[in-house]
Amino acid sequence: MVKQVDIAEAKTQFSDLVEKAEKGHSTIIARNGLPVAKLVPLIAKRPKVKPGFARDLLSDEQVEALTRPWTE
Repeated sequence: MVKQVDIAEAKTQFSDLVEKAEKGHSTIIARNGLPVAKLVPLIAKRPKVKPGFARDLLSDEQVEALTRPWTE
């Protein structure tokens, strides 16, 4: 469930709200009880995959089949 806080509360607890966003929680910020903004976590970038990382998951025959040149 998304937590809703008033602007004054958001100002005093901003660091805590950002920490919660880092952990995946969203917070709605309201003025006079009406939602006006939403603090959400950013999608983390996926690390680049290194070539050959899954080589041990394939048999030698599978690796050979995948690396063999295409022929007609």
